Amino acid sequence: MKHKRLFLLLAVVLVFLTNMNKQNTYADVKCKHGYYTFKDYKLNGGVGNYGYTKRYFWVEDKLKKGIYIKAIRNAVEQWTYTSSKPGVTTPISIKETTSRTKSSFDFVNQKLGYGVLGQTTFWRNEKQVKKKDNIIAENYGWTKIAIDISEIKFEIYNVEELDVRGIAAHELGHAMGLAHKNFKPKSIMCQLGYGREVTRAQKEDLNTINHLYK
Repeated sequence: MKHKRLFLLLAVVLVFLTNMNKQNTYADVKCKHGYYTFKDYKLNGGVGNYGYTKRYFWVEDKLKKGIYIKAIRNAVEQWTYTSSKPGVTTPISIKETTSRTKSSFDFVNQKLGYGVLGQTTFWRNEKQVKKKDNIIAENYGWTKIAIDISEIKFEIYNVEELDVRGIAAHELGHAMGLAHKNFKPKSIMCQLGYGREVTRAQKEDLNTINHLYK
């Protein structure tokens, strides 16, 4: 009986570690300035320049329903309008478009595998950007933000718009060049598996945006 319990415990630990590795596609990385970025690689053309440069997001039809579209729109809005709360002004200016060719941030529904709720990939034209040590190794032109509806429903009991908003906001942070900030639960760039407590960008997250784009 003891051996059976030990075997079950080891199996649970193995599943947990495998799951964490899957979610850790982009691990905690600091640039030389001490910010959690992909070594300062970023979106070509910036994130809006206070509205002077037009940046757009596009949403696939499968996500244009119920809590998903509401969550995505709210996540984008909360990244964009930050002066009153949490009190940091950034150059972010992102609007929705129905034309995918205009978009810098494509939200799509995609199967990602067990334990992976969202994932961002980085592109230049039609090719994914180069990676080194499991992080991007060059600037990029647009991003694909995949959200796995089926996995969210499986992982989160009684899914609410706020849950999905946090996932979308986290992935949008990646799309703008922010790396994971695990063990910092008050940062939107902390993963859920490390106890993220917020659903929108906080001061440190926004200061990192300013480091990259101001």
